[in-house]
Amino acid sequence: SYYARKRVAGKQFTISGSTQLECLEKLKEFCSAKNIANIENEMAGIEDESQMTFAMWYDKWFKTYKEDKVKYNTIRDYKSLYRNLSEKFLNMRLKNIMPMHIEDELNSVNAPRQKQKLFAFLKMILEKANINGLVDKNQVKVVDRPSHEKQNGIALSEQDQIILKEICKDIENAEIVVLSMLIGTRRGETLGLCRDALDFENREIKIMKNRAWTHRDKWGPLKNKFAEREIPMFDEAYDILIKYKDLPMDSRIYNFSSRTMDRIMERVQKDSRLTRRFHLHEARTTFITNAQNNRIPLHIIQAWVGHEQGSLVTAQTYTTRPTKQVQIPYIKEMSEIQKKIIN
Repeated sequence: SYYARKRVAGKQFTISGSTQLECLEKLKEFCSAKNIANIENEMAGIEDESQMTFAMWYDKWFKTYKEDKVKYNTIRDYKSLYRNLSEKFLNMRLKNIMPMHIEDELNSVNAPRQKQKLFAFLKMILEKANINGLVDKNQVKVVDRPSHEKQNGIALSEQDQIILKEICKDIENAEIVVLSMLIGTRRGETLGLCRDALDFENREIKIMKNRAWTHRDKWGPLKNKFAEREIPMFDEAYDILIKYKDLPMDSRIYNFSSRTMDRIMERVQKDSRLTRRFHLHEARTTFITNAQNNRIPLHIIQAWVGHEQGSLVTAQTYTTRPTKQVQIPYIKEMSEIQKKIIN
């Protein structure tokens, strides 16, 4: 006998045949769109299709396709988007949803980025309804996708960098904000730093695989494969971190919750000495901008901040990540840049 396996909606099915050809024919039949839709309907517990409302379908869609299969932050986004839908729309039968109803929901959202997220959210849910035969057409597909021009973070001016350092002296644990600006790490990377990531002898900071601290206050993966890296421990960063040298090797440097990090940033943002509102990710933007403005080659910066070589984020094309030997001449220079700005 010959066997083939096919996974549908998270469940694995086995198809068998006495010959390869028979097995292949059975697999083709199994994989027909209609059969897959029937299986998904059965697993979702769909009975009276004509009475299915958007709210009812959302619950079944979520349990079948998303629950325990996507990250916590993604689930949180789904729930937030769902809560913002009108009662009228939630209680509307799927077959009665028209483009104008989609437009009404989109028009109820002011923020361009949130409007774009809602569009993608509704399109994804109704596409599965279409595949399962609950609607004849995904009505979102005939609605124009909302436009949104992404606003990049803005680097702090030299004046605001000095002010930020002074502000953080007066707020408990706020040195983490300054450290983020000095080493260019992402929020989860900085919160996830442990003592074993700090090499004081070689002046290096290791951003390790699966060492990002998440909003759920547990370990999670780094953003991508390029995020795992070694960052030079520049002089200003060394001065901040040296006091943690005697911690146990498995201890987190900043052993507090994600919510505490939010409260720290709220206090920083309330300080009137800053000339504008400051977001934590802009500490990373500031690091990159300081380096770029002082002629640090982009492929060096990419190695430090965990960008793919040639990434459009840092606007140049390089074929390989520079070796430590290539980075050495620039490490001292970056330390001098930071001393000049902050001190």
